[in-house]
Parts: sequence; structure tokens; C-alpha cells
Amino acid sequence: MLLFGSLASLSVVLLFQYRPATINKLDRKIVSTYVNHYRNKLESARVQTQKSQSLKQLEELLAELETIQKRDRLAVIKRNSLDQITEAYLESAEYEKALFWAETWVSFDERDILASIRLCKTLYEIPERKREALATLEALLKKVPEAELVSQTAAGWALEEGRTLDAFQIAKRHIERTYLGFDIHWTVFWDTGAGFNASQSSSTYPAITGQNNAKFEFELPKNVVRIRLDPPPNAVYAIKKPVFMWQAPTGGTQPLLDLKLQLHQMERKYGGLETTGGNDPHFHWRMPESFSAKNHVAHFETQLENPLPEWIRELVTGRYSPQLNLAIADHGNDDLSEFYVQTKAALTSDINIPPSNLAKADTISISVYWSGEQKFFSEKRATTKAINMGSDKHFNAEYSINSSLKKLRLDFPDSAGAKVLIENLRLLDETSTVDVDLINARYVLMHNVSRAGNTFSLHGKDPHFAIKIDEMNVDSVLIQGQVH
Repeated sequence: MLLFGSLASLSVVLLFQYRPATINKLDRKIVSTYVNHYRNKLESARVQTQKSQSLKQLEELLAELETIQKRDRLAVIKRNSLDQITEAYLESAEYEKALFWAETWVSFDERDILASIRLCKTLYEIPERKREALATLEALLKKVPEAELVSQTAAGWALEEGRTLDAFQIAKRHIERTYLGFDIHWTVFWDTGAGFNASQSSSTYPAITGQNNAKFEFELPKNVVRIRLDPPPNAVYAIKKPVFMWQAPTGGTQPLLDLKLQLHQMERKYGGLETTGGNDPHFHWRMPESFSAKNHVAHFETQLENPLPEWIRELVTGRYSPQLNLAIADHGNDDLSEFYVQTKAALTSDINIPPSNLAKADTISISVYWSGEQKFFSEKRATTKAINMGSDKHFNAEYSINSSLKKLRLDFPDSAGAKVLIENLRLLDETSTVDVDLINARYVLMHNVSRAGNTFSLHGKDPHFAIKIDEMNVDSVLIQGQVH
């Protein structure tokens, strides 16, 4: 007996000392069996044809999982069970039961956005607690305006109650926090063997050209084994065809989608990468050995997209658009109206434009819009001319206005890459001429247009820009320029 005990002890010692892989394998097997037992119970509840039986099984499962905390191995199963049971009780209008489980879910993980929204939706359906639901959601909206589910829910409730302008204000806040411009800084980290840390990092701003093509350059030291790129926090980007390049002496080009990328708050999607709106998105990869021995100047190139979600499209361009248009006009806020115009333009644009033929054309069509006290540009206050161009592609045109104006907008033909140099933009009346300084002008709108000095590159459908000017009576507008 003593010999048997000694042999068993020796076996354990040898197993721990020489076979850690075996230990790990046994550990994973035991955990997998343990987790699968509860996962199968959850799946059984989900596939029940009778709702009452499904709810009964879910309640029994949640009773078994009552002591599970959010960092335990069974936390995901508990969360999914709470998700299913609250949704089922809401659908069947059993609001008190839905409330019990929604409160249980929030208590389980108070930072779970879906749990908080499910609680708000349940309270909203109980007449005497509707005001509490609105207050709870408003507090959540102030805390995490970048969370799309929160903004979408708040905007939806505002629309239900006829508060169209409030819904747009919510959408505006969400866009400003989440759908940033593309020229926001990224952070580059490099690992020389000790892991990523702030001392081995640098911030960089991408140069944006053409169809939202982004490129930035950064220097890397010797012996880099891994590189990490952090897009802007809270941004929602589609990162198309990302490429990493480095210069001689061992230059190379690496399409990043061909590598095994490690993603955080990001997903592989539609032939690229997408951020998910989180506050710390990043991806990293291991560099080839041929790279690491030398200092390098490296480049990152990609095409960025950030299409707005469907609920904002429905609000701005769908069935709510007429009410929203009136509400913004009545509100009388210039900044809000300009944001509305820009958002609507972004939602109705189409970037799939064939290459421009302006450089070969004999004419160029330019429209001039103006506004005084009005909140919006309108076809009623616009004029268009097809302008003949000389052999050197210069053009010269005068537009009759005869109006008091505060804003001026120029619209150009659809294009994918043409450049228009505006040599002179002049406002004329009977007694004076005002030359508009386009380099230092107050731009209020740039749609599918980028500017370098007074040269404007056209990048898509309906390219145009608008500027504010000091109010004046204008008889005509003179435009002189050249197409490149």
C-alpha cells in the first residue's frame, strides 16, 4: 500500500515536471466539458417550439447560474441566457417578468450596453415608469454618446413623441463622437521584444487624397519584431486594402490582410478591417526577420470609409426628412442647419464616379448658389452656366445675382480627380468690387472637394463648396479659373 502511494506521488510529480502540455490538455478538456454542459442547456431552451417551455428552461438554467460573476467561465452563457429571456418576455408583453430579468442582467454587468438598453425598453413599456425610462436613457446617452444602440434608441423614442429636432440633435452628437474626419491622428507602436508600450510609439496624421486614400509615414528603430496601429478612439472606419511598406536596404510591401492579424475592438469584414466604435481599437502583426535588423522608414496606406448607419439615413433622407427640414428651419441655428446640409449631402452622394473628362472637355458647367437670411441653399436662388474653355482650359464667366447674400456656394461637375484652379472670385455691385480670398475664406461646406490653396480637387458626385461672406448686396459674381 505504501509502495502504491509512493508510485502515485511520483507519477504526479513527473507529470507536472515533464508533461505541462498534458496538464494543459487535461485542463482544457475538463473546462470544455463543464462549459458545454450549460451551453447545451441554453441551446435546448432556444430551440423549443413552445415558448412557455423555452422560458421555463431558461429560468431553470439561470437559477443554476445565479452565483456566476461576469469574469467566470460561464459568464457568456449567463449573459446570453439573460438576453434571450428578457427579449422573450418583452415580445410577449410580460413586462414585470422582463423587468426582473433586465434588472438581474444590469446587476450582473452594469457596463453591458445591451443590458441597460433592455432595462430602459422594459421601463418604457410600463406607463407609470416611462418617465424613469426616459431619464435613465438620457443619463446613458450623456455617458456613452458614441454607443450606437443608445443613440439609436434615444432618437427612435424622440421620433415616436414627435420630437424630430431632438432626434437629429442625438444623431449629430453621435456622428461627431463616432464618425470623425479621416485626418484624425493614429498611433503607431513598435515592439522590440519587451511588448508594446507608450515609450515606443508615435502619433501620426494621415494624408488624405482622392477617394479617401490615407497614407502616413513613420520611422522605426532596429530589431522591431511586431507593429501595432491604433485608429482614432471611438471612430467607425472601414479600412480597405491596408498595405504596409518599408524602404531600402531591405525594402518590401506587405498586404496586411494576408497576415495573421491580432484585432482588438475591430473585425475582418468585406475585404478589409472595420473598427467597432470602441475606445481602444488596434491591430498588430509580426514582422518578417528580414525587416527587423535595420532602421526603416515605413509607410502605411489604405482606403478609408465610414458610411453612416441606416437609422441616421432614415432620419435625414427618409420619411422624417420633411419634418426635420422644417424643424431645423424654425430652430434658426446656422451651425445646425449647416451640419444638416453636410450630413444630407454625405448620405446622398455616390463615390463611384468614372474618371473625369474635364481636362479634355470644351466646356465646364458651374452652378452658383447664394443665400441671405435663408437657412438653406435652394434651386430658387441658383444659376448655372456651361462655360466655354480655351485651348489652355481657362474659363471666365459672370453670373447675375441681384440679391443680398451672406453665403455663396459653387457646384462643379461630377468628377473623380479633376482639379479646378479658381484664379479670381469677385463680387460686383454698381459701385465696388470685392475680391474673395479663397485661401483664408470661412468655409462652411466642403462636399467631395479638397483644397490646396485656391486649387480644388473634385472627388465624386456633386462636388461643391460654400463660404460665408460679410453681408452685402451683389449684382453679379465673376469666376475666372483653369481646369487641370
